[in-house]
Amino acid sequence: TPPPSPEEQQKKLIEIKDYPIEISKEEEQKAQEQEQEQEQEQEQEQEQEQEQEQEQEQEQQLQQQLQLQLQQQQEKEQEQQESSSSIKTII
Repeated sequence: TPPPSPEEQQKKLIEIKDYPIEISKEEEQKAQEQEQEQEQEQEQEQEQEQEQEQEQEQEQQLQQQLQLQLQQQQEKEQEQQESSSSIKTII
């Protein structure tokens, strides 16, 4: 969830001014701690998503490398077969 826009924050402040509620220090601290926890959780989720994306990219790169190696190997084998068959025809 995106952080509240400045206008929304302003509205909240105005609402609080309109309805002065006395919040005890403890409740205030709890609310702040909860917010921090939520932010940390969101950050962790984002980090996990980034890690997963990186892993997928690495896997794709590995697969591409493997395919390239296979192709090169097949080409070499073909060349060898062709050269050996051409030798046979000479003989």
